[in-house]
Amino acid sequence: MERYIWSINMDQKIRVKEIREYKINFDSEANVHFVTAHGYGFGKGITIFGPHTRDESVTFVNQMTSEQKKSDCGAALFEV
Repeated sequence: MERYIWSINMDQKIRVKEIREYKINFDSEANVHFVTAHGYGFGKGITIFGPHTRDESVTFVNQMTSEQKKSDCGAALFEV
């Protein structure tokens, strides 16, 4: 079963198993944090979560990288 997650602007859907790392970025103008995904097949950072606080972003990354079922973390995941 393949799992996917949408970018925050809903213009790209990425296969979750291709994500190799998550990065929390700070936007100093808006004073908020965003999570970007980097991985195989898409390389560049794709924003998948935000704008939120740093704590919310850390919680999101922890949930995406934990052993619990991915859809329980509140991300926009789709199973095919």
